[in-house]
Formats: sequence, structure tokens, C-alpha cells
Amino acid sequence: LSLTDAIMPATRSLKVLRTKDAPVPPSEPRWSHAARRLAAFGDAVDARLDALRHVALAALLVAFAVLCWGRSLEKPLWNDEWFTLHMSRLPSMAALMDALRAGVDSQPPLNYLLTSAALSTFGENVLTLRLASIVGVALMMVGLYVAVRRRLGTTYALAAPVLALLASPGMYAVEARPYGLLLAFGMGAFVCWQSAIAGRGRALSLPGLSACFALGLTTHYYMMLMLPPLVAASVIRDWRARAIDWPLWIAFALGLTPLLALRPLMQATAGYSSGTWSPASVWALYESYQGNLPPTFGVLVVSAGGAMIATWLFGPRRTRRDQGPVPRTGGGRRGFRLAPRAAGRERCPREPLHRPLDGARRRLTMGCAA
Repeated sequence: LSLTDAIMPATRSLKVLRTKDAPVPPSEPRWSHAARRLAAFGDAVDARLDALRHVALAALLVAFAVLCWGRSLEKPLWNDEWFTLHMSRLPSMAALMDALRAGVDSQPPLNYLLTSAALSTFGENVLTLRLASIVGVALMMVGLYVAVRRRLGTTYALAAPVLALLASPGMYAVEARPYGLLLAFGMGAFVCWQSAIAGRGRALSLPGLSACFALGLTTHYYMMLMLPPLVAASVIRDWRARAIDWPLWIAFALGLTPLLALRPLMQATAGYSSGTWSPASVWALYESYQGNLPPTFGVLVVSAGGAMIATWLFGPRRTRRDQGPVPRTGGGRRGFRLAPRAAGRERCPREPLHRPLDGARRRLTMGCAA
């Protein structure tokens, strides 16, 4: 100990002379090494899954199909599914439209047409009756995987469909009603919108956006609930870019054209709204989430909220000086400027919507979620 006391002052003085101009980095806390190892392990897992992403997604879909097959065989038909069965047995399109105009059921015709085609092709059984819903939820899983992988990587992209199946999509996958197809078209509309605003293949993404909305509306009127968030995001995007993306808005308008043809059916079923078992009210919003989400989903919501707050408070932020100028909207020269740009002044900078999270934010989000 005495030798150490004699040596240490000299060592400190040499260190001060040696690092006179360079500041000594502060010592890292003990948990930093463990955090780095955990982050390295997560990056290794993500890289491995990314290399096998197609195999992993295929395995997830196969497991989903096997579970739906077993569940469909043991679950008997219930009240609403009998409506689907009887409507799908009608001999012609004209007979189906007459039944819908008479108010036999309150759904648009596409689900009945697809179910009728499946029954006539594969025979009449419970699995065939629910085939459209199973395929619809499977397509929703693929769309959710694509949307999440663009921002967060393969690990989160594979986890997202599994978490979604804990809620109502898992239940409606084995139910002969239009909700499975509705989930597929809704997720397809979001993926096409995401591609359109990022400038990826707009020649296909914009018609795909219109087609998903049109097919979704002919499946269920709830497809209209997908419109407000996408429209609000598009308005903010145009406002920040100071230009109107006309092709995107035209795609939205074309996707709503089936409402003109469906108006007689909506008027025929509007008379039943006064005696419905589920009248529209503000409280029904809470009841719908309470009934369709499992009890554990509240823990996930709280964890996600904590992750967002922690990322906002402690995560690294890009300042306006670090960001580049705003890229032009996907409409190219067709974009209409809302205000002229002042001379020598950059447009309001922003971070692209499709930019992935950096490593620090990903680790914070993962830790809060855990």
C-alpha cells in the first residue's frame, strides 16, 4: 500500500502532462457494458433473422394456417356466420343484391361473392366457409410485416403480426364474416400509402391505394375508418412540404367511388339502426376496444407509452441544422406550391417519414417495452 501511495501521485502527474490538451473521458457506469452487450446481441439476432427473413415469415404463416385449421374444425358456426352461409348459397348476383336491398344483412356483397366461390370450388364445410377470413388475416400479417420492417427491421417486423393476433384479428380469422378481408384491405391501403409518400413505385402504389379502398368498401363500410388517419397525415405532409401531392389525393378520391353504387344498400339498412343491439355512442368507442383487446394488451399499451416518453425525453434528437432540405413530394413537377420560397431561405426541414430509428432509440424502446 505504501508503494502504491508513492507511485500513484507520479502516475497522475504524468497523465496530466500527457493529456494536457485532450480531456480525459469520463468513466462509464457499470451498466453501460451490459447494455452494449445486450445491444450487440440484439443486433446479431436481427442480422440473423434478416438473412432468414423469408423463411421466418413463411414459418409464421404456416403456423398461423395450422392454428386456424384446427380452430375452425372445433368451433361451431354462430348466429352471424349462418347469415354468411345462407347469403352465399343464393344462386345469382341479382338474387344476392335483392336480398341486400331487402335488408337481410347489412354488409356489402364482396365477402359473400368470395365465400360463394370458395364453397362451389372446395365444397361446403366450416373451413371453406371461413377461408376468406383466414386468407384476409394472413394478408394483413404480411402487410404489417412489410410496413414495420421498413422502419424498425426484421425482428420488430416478425413480432408485430404476433402481437396483432393477440387482439381481435386472431378471433376474426376463424369467423365467416367480412372482418378478415377488411383487415387485409386496410393494411394494404396503409402499405400502399407508405410507399407512395416515400416515392417507392408510385406507378403501382397509387393505383393500389385506390384499389384497396374500393375493395375494402365493397367488403365492409368500416373501411371508411381507415381514411381519417391517412388523410390527416397527408394534409400535414403537404403543409410541411408547401406543395399539394395531387396524384395522392386523386388516388384517395378514386378509392371512394364504390360508395355511389353502395348507396342504395346503405339506405335499405339505415332503417334498422333505430333497433340495433349496438347503438352508436361515444361510450361505444371504449367498449369496442375493451371487448376486442385482451386484458394483457393494456400492459402493452402502457409499455409503448413509456417507450415513447423515454425516447422523447432521453433519445438523441436531430436539430434543424442537422437535417437537410425537404425533398420534393412524390408528385414531382405536378406538385402545386402553396407559397413561394423566399430568396436565400430553405424550406422548413423535416425528417422523412420512412427514416428508421437509430440505435439509441431502438435500445431505449426495447428496454421500456421489456
